[in-house]
Amino acid sequence: RFGRLPAGTCEVRLDDAELARSPRVDWRMFDVSINGQYVQVAYDIADEVGGRTAATKTFRVTVADGESIEVRFHARRSYQPPVVNGVRVVHRPDLS
Repeated sequence: RFGRLPAGTCEVRLDDAELARSPRVDWRMFDVSINGQYVQVAYDIADEVGGRTAATKTFRVTVADGESIEVRFHARRSYQPPVVNGVRVVHRPDLS
């Protein structure tokens, strides 16, 4: 949770990677929500970019002054839990 943000538009950047050379597709699948809104459903890093390759997704979120952004990772029925390698929240007044 990222709290006490200034009013306006923020970018939420998620960095993911499967660190194995040849990860199995459908081995790790998960959903991602930001403030209760699903932004990725049945996301599979291995299917999208393969192994040892970074995947970066950026989402825009509008918040009121003092509100927060909550990023949640929801496990699906797969063999491995959700994974994230980096999360960045940046206030972007130029986009408001």
